[in-house]
Amino acid sequence: MRSLVSSRQTTSFLVVLMAGLLFGLGLLPGLGRCQGEAMSERALSYRIKAEIDTTTWILKGQEQVTFVNTTDEPIGDLLFHLYPNCYASPQQALGRLTLKDRRRTAEDVSRLGYMRIESVNHTGGAALTEKPKISGMEMTIPLDEPLQVGQEIALTIDFAVKFPHRRWATSGFEGGHLHAAHWYPRLAMLENTGWVTASPLYGNEFFGPFCTFDVEVTVPAEFNVEGTGLLMEVAIDPRNGLKTARFYAEDVHDFTWVADNQAIISPPSTYGKVKVIQMTQPYSESRANLINQALKKGLGLYEQWYGPYPYERLVVAWSPHGTKYTREHPGLINATLDFPLHLKWLYLNTVEPAREVLDQLSHQYFYGILANNEAESPWLDEGLSSYSTALVLEELYGSGETLPFLQRLEKTILFRILNEGFGCYRPKRQGALAFLSRSANLTALIGYDHSPFHGRERSSLLGFGLPELDIAGFNNSRNLWMKEQYVPVADNAPVVAATNEIFPESYLPTSCAKAAMCLETLENYVGRPTMHEALKEYAGLFRFKHPGSEDLLAILKTKAGPNHHEMIDLLFRSNGTVDYAVDLASCQEIDNSVGYELQTQPGDAVVLRDRTPTGEEAKAREEGFEKITFEGYEWQAVVRNHGTLALPVTVEVLFEGGRTVRQEFDGKRSFLRLSGRSLERLVAVTVDPDQKVSLDLNRINNSRSVDYQKNGVLFLSGALQFWMQNYLNGWAFFN
Repeated sequence: MRSLVSSRQTTSFLVVLMAGLLFGLGLLPGLGRCQGEAMSERALSYRIKAEIDTTTWILKGQEQVTFVNTTDEPIGDLLFHLYPNCYASPQQALGRLTLKDRRRTAEDVSRLGYMRIESVNHTGGAALTEKPKISGMEMTIPLDEPLQVGQEIALTIDFAVKFPHRRWATSGFEGGHLHAAHWYPRLAMLENTGWVTASPLYGNEFFGPFCTFDVEVTVPAEFNVEGTGLLMEVAIDPRNGLKTARFYAEDVHDFTWVADNQAIISPPSTYGKVKVIQMTQPYSESRANLINQALKKGLGLYEQWYGPYPYERLVVAWSPHGTKYTREHPGLINATLDFPLHLKWLYLNTVEPAREVLDQLSHQYFYGILANNEAESPWLDEGLSSYSTALVLEELYGSGETLPFLQRLEKTILFRILNEGFGCYRPKRQGALAFLSRSANLTALIGYDHSPFHGRERSSLLGFGLPELDIAGFNNSRNLWMKEQYVPVADNAPVVAATNEIFPESYLPTSCAKAAMCLETLENYVGRPTMHEALKEYAGLFRFKHPGSEDLLAILKTKAGPNHHEMIDLLFRSNGTVDYAVDLASCQEIDNSVGYELQTQPGDAVVLRDRTPTGEEAKAREEGFEKITFEGYEWQAVVRNHGTLALPVTVEVLFEGGRTVRQEFDGKRSFLRLSGRSLERLVAVTVDPDQKVSLDLNRINNSRSVDYQKNGVLFLSGALQFWMQNYLNGWAFFN
């Protein structure tokens, strides 16, 4: 690699050499931050030079790794992750590929990728006594002698990477676009207990120590390049038409870069101390201002909630259409769209991909700055980011319109048809929407097997998917997507479960949706200010510290108070479910005209009252009975928790005229029976009227009225008739 760099990049090499000299003297402008106080331990540094061949998408690189043993014990070897090897075959990719992806990659090996280690030596040229051992995605390097506590070692590794196809990989190429993530031999995290080998492959997030990066990337001159950290220098060698970009980053645990031959790098927008740089695709330029405004608001809110963003630059790198594998990286955010913007209705009525970008901004804090081990506690990143994103969206765009259930059902049916087509054969969905399948769609009708926006495995009526939560008329609650993901896997695993303790298909629903809904439920009980205070303390105490579940739970308990300790344990440590329901609500008028009048003392007669007492007898009975009779209604209600998790809830009883009575139910008993007499007629009974329990599996059964409500059924029958007519008319037209 040295000869390659020296022979083909003379100009850029001299520029970088001069920059290095100036940096060493502290004279290079823009590097004042680099000279500042360290925010992390900085026991590891990388110096990487890499060049990419954009015809084969093979990268050749050399890295110099300098590492200090900061643990309490000497170590006898070093462990490196070779993450690109997970793309060497469909089998290596584990949970990343669907069966259709496996078949396609088997037919086209150009979609696959790998990492090849060329050599490993001590920096300066000395060879290792014993050769490294490579097994799949790990390389173990035996040391000549144990690395003592506080001792430093420097190695030089020559390597090559063949990038996979971006359509199914989190790192790879698509057309003239390269997303290089986890692309270099990466030293594992060393703790007092040894090297951390587990990596949460299902979630595609990775754990590593904070370090410094000095990276030179060489690409053809027509490519624009952006990446993590500060862009120090860009130089073009006129002899060979190659461009070299040098980046420098401190206090980050990974380095990611993007190269694109069509993307345009916009002038930076500055928000506070942060410069936002957008690397836009031709289709996305009209969305750049929307993203800037979302990030401006998001950065301001996160500074209030979790502290200031610690880096000077934040890059938004737009990907080509359809490459939806967006993952968070330190200092770099992905953005992409699955639908075209030339349709005016979509352009005016959606805010995508603002939600996606704001979600990744949340990850900049929890994945990037706090950097917990997601193999052990994935929810500390995924769940906190989902919870925070929902709050930011609420601040920016409101909570979304609240629709009555039947209108929501109608819109849900419409959305499913538009996004998934319709038909009658072997539906995958069960229940009320089982008749919807993916048999009829625009791409099939016009003869194409897939659209440019969706692959074959995901067809839609329009040929592209609509972002449900961000289209006017469809959004009824901004956390609805979390509920939809959570319900099918509600009891699969507790929130604090490690990655290997969660069933693969439940990983994201559990670590994202369930965790976020548990945090929201806790917030509903303790109040948003208390939750903000707890999370701000957590984010401040554990910046650059790799916290664990117990760190956050301890702070939540302290801030919430002892009355909520049991609830916090139930929410985050239990895999129980909650489904409160009103099973019975009845009311009847008290009939005082018939019955026996009981004696008041021994020897008195028991007198039967009939319906038409007359004369003096009636008057006497009336006078005597007034003291014991009660005019009005007798009512009763039964509330039950069909789940297994006991959370305290409020039960509200509503009477005619608007009077309400509330009673608390701890949920620990199997049911709560309420009864009484009142002058007003009972109208309805509702459990959890303030909707504190976000985890409730089914809110439809949370309320029951005494009288039969037929208006909703009439509305539903009209809606079903309307859609059935359109369904039949559509088939008649195409047949």
